[in-house]
Amino acid sequence: MNRIRTLTTLGTALAALLLTAAIARAEAPKGAVEKTLSSAFQAALAGDFDAYLKTIHPDERANDTQKRDLERFSWERFKRQAAWYLTDKDPATFEIVKRDESGDDQVRVFVKDKEHGPRMPVPVRLKKTADGEWLITANSL
Repeated sequence: MNRIRTLTTLGTALAALLLTAAIARAEAPKGAVEKTLSSAFQAALAGDFDAYLKTIHPDERANDTQKRDLERFSWERFKRQAAWYLTDKDPATFEIVKRDESGDDQVRVFVKDKEHGPRMPVPVRLKKTADGEWLITANSL
């Protein structure tokens, strides 16, 4: 009987520990993700590519070719379309409608297009840096 009680207690403790770890992992990027996206939107509204580049993960801007491609393609599109995701051009008013966690260091969020109602939410992938920052690796904004 004592052995069963001990196993039950251990099982309960393990389940609680696993649940706590899962919740902590899922909650980790909240706030940090929003801060990065808000900074990216602010850069787009200001037309400041260098500020936008700071919101991009270092792996995605490691060399001049990557930076040039970012500026030529994703930046130009993002700069034109940033206001679609905001209310009154306020960089903090975007809406994340879905969040998919990938382990402890990656997340994909879906941002609502407020300009084109029936459009599907747009994905943005972020990855945690060695310094603990959550920065953009890819986006369709």
